[in-house]
Amino acid sequence: MRPLAVQQWIDTMPRSVAQQSSQALRSILSYAVRYEAIGSNPLDADYVMPARSTSVERSRETLDVPGMLSLWGRVRGTWLEAPVLAMCFGGARVAESLGVRAGDVRLRRVTVGDVEVSVAVVFLRTQIRGAGVADDRLKNRWSVRPAIMPGSPGARMAELAAGRGEGWLVDDGDGGPVDKYALRRGWEPIQRDLGGLLMKNLRASWETALRWSLKLPPG
Repeated sequence: MRPLAVQQWIDTMPRSVAQQSSQALRSILSYAVRYEAIGSNPLDADYVMPARSTSVERSRETLDVPGMLSLWGRVRGTWLEAPVLAMCFGGARVAESLGVRAGDVRLRRVTVGDVEVSVAVVFLRTQIRGAGVADDRLKNRWSVRPAIMPGSPGARMAELAAGRGEGWLVDDGDGGPVDKYALRRGWEPIQRDLGGLLMKNLRASWETALRWSLKLPPG
């Protein structure tokens, strides 16, 4: 039983059900460990529980890495590309994905082991509320952060930012930021095609990919 599969299973349930189900499965598997049927209990890993929600029915699906890349291909060249890249490959929240200025994006060379790679560093410090109001107060004091975007997504983010000065990475045509309502309207046909996938779940997809596919720590 792989941790990625467990996390995806947890993501399909409401928070309370996920907590109860994971505790029950942990107890069952602990007996298997005790009697040496399995070497370790996969439920001992630190999993992310679904967010609390009052909605009766909400999509909790996330995308795997191929799904994220496929989504990028669909929006490439459209105004949705930059926000989707920021959410899928930078872990930005929906409002933060609209608050990226071109000057917030920097291309850097970093060394990983013995290999030098290019990454885009995207500074997330602004969110766009409601009808296009820029707010430098994010969700909490830890939310102001650099997002590291490696590989092709990072290179593309830097390409989109190049030559735009300090303006918004995606704007409304008059130099102002795009509002969340426009973003939601743009997302609606994609959401239908993806079985109701919520836009906010792109951030959850990013976290799942980092933690279980790429073996990076949370946070």
